[in-house]
Amino acid sequence: QDIIGIRTVGDFNAAVDAGHATDIINISEALQEKKIAQIAEQIAARPGVKLVLLAGPSSSGKTTSCKRLSIQLLCNGVRPVPISLDDYFVDRDKTPLDAQGDYDYESLYALNLELFNKQLLQLFAGEEVELPRYNFQTGRSEMSGKLMRMEPNDVLVVEGIHALNPELTAQIDEKLKYRVYASALTTILLD
Repeated sequence: QDIIGIRTVGDFNAAVDAGHATDIINISEALQEKKIAQIAEQIAARPGVKLVLLAGPSSSGKTTSCKRLSIQLLCNGVRPVPISLDDYFVDRDKTPLDAQGDYDYESLYALNLELFNKQLLQLFAGEEVELPRYNFQTGRSEMSGKLMRMEPNDVLVVEGIHALNPELTAQIDEKLKYRVYASALTTILLD
């Protein structure tokens, strides 16, 4: 807010009325990109990091941040390898139910934690794994036929609401992890 010079909603409205909306957006985007670049530099400076975990609430910009971070990692000589947590859902008949009796896909236990950790350990050991794919039509986890092996400069990038939950990667050494929390900051005052 100090860089943009907007502290209140009134300041914001005045800036928009004065035709500065594009400037505000561009400065905000540049500040975000600068922060993401700093995160990528920190990851690159820690050669033992093999797993980047990015979490945040719904609509916080996790996917966008993940894509931007991947580009910045490439700029730092680190090859990001995305893994989708959605492909690690358990079969629908094993999915936890919420209070209304509906499938709770947002529960940590909707994920096959055992398979996820097993495959991460195999990848970090230099082994090749076949990634799963969740079939949303049948509600079943299937093997995708997609094989993966990590190269020395590869870093797995995992994005999801549970990415920072310690249970998700309970079997993985902490030295291998780098955690990122994405959230929309609402620091503008109403008056």
